[in-house]
Amino acid sequence: MRNLDDSSRRLIDEAERLLGSGYLEEGAIRAAAQSIPDIAPNVISWLRHFRSEQDWRRLEKFSEVARVLHPEELGPILCEVLDSDSEGVLKEDLIEILGEIEYTEAVPVIEKVLRESVLSDAPYYQLSVKCIYSLGRIGTSAARDVLHQFVDSAWPDQIRWHSAVELEIEEELGFDEEQMLG
Repeated sequence: MRNLDDSSRRLIDEAERLLGSGYLEEGAIRAAAQSIPDIAPNVISWLRHFRSEQDWRRLEKFSEVARVLHPEELGPILCEVLDSDSEGVLKEDLIEILGEIEYTEAVPVIEKVLRESVLSDAPYYQLSVKCIYSLGRIGTSAARDVLHQFVDSAWPDQIRWHSAVELEIEEELGFDEEQMLG
């Protein structure tokens, strides 16, 4: 953790110890933030540091922390990471967070990730579906315009169906839910 002072390194280490490894539950995040009040005001600067160091494991972990704590600058940082096309980033989690916080300015970045991933993501389309769900959660006219593009017959049926579901037009397009989920 270059470029961090000793105090910041200790705070991060202590926060990681409290948070543990694996899936982060909201209660554990809130408990850690209550136990270490300096987490909330510092999490954005830590994310910037992790981004600059390409410490994706920590960036992903503390992005989850930030999702719960709701700092204002979370959306821009996640968009910068996704837009950088850096290797080793677990894009699914960052895309999901952008949808959960309904960060409207993420639409172009999510669209870019969706377009880049749709062919390489087959046959399960995990990243693509996260992009589609996040666009649906954001729900702006720009997000809906992107979803409308992905109901076109040029895209794989699963992508078209998930986009249609988010737009609530799957029946109009003749999709059979049992067949699509079957």
